[in-house]
Amino acid sequence: MDKLDTLARLGRVFFGISLIAFGAQAFLWGDFVAGRAPAFPALWPSRVAFAAATGVVLILCGAAIVAGRKLRAAGLVVAAMIFAWAFLRNIPVALADRIYGGAWTALGKGLALTGGGLAVAGLPRRWTYVVRLCLGAFLISSGVQHFLFVPFVGDAGAGVDPRPALLDLFRGRRADHGRRRPHPAVDRAAGRLVVRAHDLPVVRDAAHSARAGCGGRREPPEQNGRRCSKRWP
Repeated sequence: MDKLDTLARLGRVFFGISLIAFGAQAFLWGDFVAGRAPAFPALWPSRVAFAAATGVVLILCGAAIVAGRKLRAAGLVVAAMIFAWAFLRNIPVALADRIYGGAWTALGKGLALTGGGLAVAGLPRRWTYVVRLCLGAFLISSGVQHFLFVPFVGDAGAGVDPRPALLDLFRGRRADHGRRRPHPAVDRAAGRLVVRAHDLPVVRDAAHSARAGCGGRREPPEQNGRRCSKRWP
């Protein structure tokens, strides 16, 4: 086995593990999370059942990819799920984000993961260009955002303790204003391990101005005495 085969197998393992993690998070948060999909429509029924079903599919596909079995079927199923439920649904959200902020990042993640599923599927060689396009477009878009949001990129990890934010991620309090919540038992268990803290200030501010649509105000609502119409995480 040459080095390219070893790297390809290692890449499949990493991708499969990420799918297993996405499947587990679907149970914790009660929603489809792969590719940063928008929240499940509030008026639609069976959100929990949908999250459980897609979570099982992601876990099974991830396990198959890690084991190196049924790669084409698993890769195509994952690519179709993420493309349909994350990428396509993020398009109108991204188009409404005029500052080229977090909504475009979410769109790119869905595209990159779709390409990952196609890569794992081992399709004919002509599909290689589609896979490259998916990943390359996301990297170019992310690079542009690094220039547009220099303060955010430069200060995101400087002089702050990341543990409170990581705990909030585990508990479902993401930068998309807490639309996904874990099971109460998980929330209580996490609370016993670490004292609850606010998100990283820079993440809260950037996410609020980029995605909440509240006039681009960057300070928390408690500082000006009124609360934004969008829910603060």
